[in-house]
Amino acid sequence: ANDYSKYIQIKSKKNIKKDESISLKNCEFSNSREILTKTLNCVKKFLKKTKIDYPKNRSLELSHHYGMERFDKYGLSMITFINREYCKKILILLPGQTHPTQYHKIKEETFNVIYGEVELKLNSKKKIYKSGDIVTIKPLTRHSFFSSKGCVIEELSTKHLKNDSFYLDPKIAENKQRKTILNYW
Repeated sequence: ANDYSKYIQIKSKKNIKKDESISLKNCEFSNSREILTKTLNCVKKFLKKTKIDYPKNRSLELSHHYGMERFDKYGLSMITFINREYCKKILILLPGQTHPTQYHKIKEETFNVIYGEVELKLNSKKKIYKSGDIVTIKPLTRHSFFSSKGCVIEELSTKHLKNDSFYLDPKIAENKQRKTILNYW
C-alpha cells in the first residue's frame, strides 16, 4: 500500500482473480503527482506575483476539464471563502488558460476582476474585462472565459450547488475526475 497513493491511477489489464495481487503484470499505473506538483507551483507563483491577500487555510480546487495533462490550456484554480446562502470565491486563470463554456440553472454570479484582464464570452458576445470591472452573469447564461496573461476574479454569487454547472462539451461531463482538491498547499 505504501507504493500507491491518491495520485496513482490503477487500471486493470485483465480480470483479477480473488486473492490475486495487483501488480505491473495485470495493471497499468499512471502517476499524476509530478504534473500536480508542477501545476501547484505555477498557481502559487502566479498568486505571489498578484500580491492579492487570501486566507491560507482554505482548500485550493483545481478544475482540469480535460485532464491534468491539459490543465495549462483548459483549467481553473479556485479558493472558496464562503458557501452558504451566498458564496465568495477567487478564480485564478493562469496565462493562456480557458475555462470552457458552461451555464448554471440556479446560480447567479457577479465577477469582479481584481487582477489582470479576462475575455468573457456571455452567450455569443465577447468582451474584455480589466481589473476593477464588474459583470453579473444571470442563470442560464452560457459563459466561458480566457486570459492571455492570467487574471484573478472575485466571484460573489448565490450558493454554489455541486450539480448546477452544465458544460456544453459532453466530454467534460463524462470526466468524473475533473476536480482535484488540495487541503494543504
